[in-house]
Amino acid sequence: MANPTTKAIMYLHPLRSVTAWSRYVSGFNWLIVSPADNSTKAVDINKKFPAGTTIQVQYEPPYILPCGDGSGAVVSCSSNSSKGQPAIYMVSLTYPAPSSNACEQDTDMTALYGKAVARCRISPTVPINSGDPYTSLTFVSNNTNAQISYQVNGVLYWAYKNPMNGYQYLYVFAGDGGMPFLRNNFYPGLNFTVLFQNMGKPWDKNMALSSVHGSSATLKESVGGSVPGTMNVYDYTNIRYGIAGNPARDYTPFTMRTMTAVTEGSTYVKRHFMIADRLDKMQNRSLDWLNETFQSVNPPTDPGKLIQLVRTSISSFGAALANETCLGKYVQAPFVCYGYTKPQRGYYAHFAITCGSQYYLGTDRYYFTPNSLDQTKRPWVCKSNSTLSPSYVFLGFYPPRNCTTLNGLKYDSLGCGS
Repeated sequence: MANPTTKAIMYLHPLRSVTAWSRYVSGFNWLIVSPADNSTKAVDINKKFPAGTTIQVQYEPPYILPCGDGSGAVVSCSSNSSKGQPAIYMVSLTYPAPSSNACEQDTDMTALYGKAVARCRISPTVPINSGDPYTSLTFVSNNTNAQISYQVNGVLYWAYKNPMNGYQYLYVFAGDGGMPFLRNNFYPGLNFTVLFQNMGKPWDKNMALSSVHGSSATLKESVGGSVPGTMNVYDYTNIRYGIAGNPARDYTPFTMRTMTAVTEGSTYVKRHFMIADRLDKMQNRSLDWLNETFQSVNPPTDPGKLIQLVRTSISSFGAALANETCLGKYVQAPFVCYGYTKPQRGYYAHFAITCGSQYYLGTDRYYFTPNSLDQTKRPWVCKSNSTLSPSYVFLGFYPPRNCTTLNGLKYDSLGCGS
C-alpha cells in the first residue's frame, strides 16, 4: 500500500512520500520512503534508525509560505510582482561576529502580546511583514544530523525586515520548551521546513466560514477610483481580523473597511457574502461568488420627495407627502415640519421612538437607553421599564431642531388619513 504524495514525519525526520509500507522482497519486508530533502543518504537514515528501532509515522501536511513583492507585502505567488517565498535559514544574532544563538526573546513584543515572543535572525530573503498568529505550526530542520522539530503557537512575522539595519527576523510565539529550547536548538546554519500540526479534524470533516468581499482592484474600481473632491477612494477595501497589528484587537469578529469618504447626500451600497461549508470545498465555493460582489457610492441625483410632519391632536402627529392633504390636521394648534425622503446637506435622519407611554421625535436613537457606569449602549431596553423594548419609525431627513414642537407626542401612522 503506497502513498507517494503524502508528506509524513518519521521520528523527527521529514519524508516527501512513502512508496511502500511493507514490501516483501527476498525474504524481507521493506519500508520504502523518500526523504523531504535531496541531501539525505541511506547512511544518514541508518544512523538515526539502527536495527531494533520502533518507528512512528505521523502525517503533518506542508504549510505553504506566502509570497512577497519585495516591500514586505504579501501578493499572489502567480502575480508578476511576486519575488517568491521567504527561506527560513538561521544566522547569528550578532552576525558577522560569531555567535552560537540565532534566537532571543523580544521583551517588547512579549509585553505587548502577553505571551513569549521569540525573534530569530534569518538570512536575507523575501521580506514578509506579516504572519499567521493563530495557527499552530511545526518547524522541522532539513539537516540530516541532529534533527530539530519544534511546535510554535503561531507566527507573528515570517521575515520582518528591520528598517534601521536591514536585518531580517522570524517572529514566533514560543511553544513547548519556550525560549530555552529555541536558544539551544535554533542555531545558525539551520534551515527549516514548516508543517501544519497534525491536530483537529481533517479538511473534509471540518467546517469553515468564508467572507467573500471581492478583489481589491474590482472594489476600488466599483466606487469610481480616486476622484479628488468627489468619492475620494484612497485605498483598497480590506478586512481586519484577530490581532490586525494591535493586540487590543485580539478577538474573533472581523471588520470590513472601505477606504472611501461618503459625501453628504451620497449613498453607499455594498453586497458581499458569508458562506459556510466544508473546509476542503471552501476555496472553490468562495471563488464562485467573487464576481457577484458589488459596492458603489451613489451621488445625490434628486432631492427626493418632500415630507410634512403635521400635528393631528393635542397628543399626536402624523406624516404625509407635501403634495398630499393631511386630513387630520389639528386646527387649534397647527404645526408643520418639512423634510425629505433622501439625505440632504444639513438634514439629519429623524426617528419616532416609543417606549410604553413615552414618545420621542428626533435624531437621538439612544434617547430611551438606560444609563450605565461603563457607558454601554442597550438600545433594545426602555429606560423606564426594562421589560419593554422601544419601537422605531424612520420618518426621513429634517433640519436639526425644526421639529422639536412635536417631541413628546405620539406618532400616529394614520393621523393624516390612510
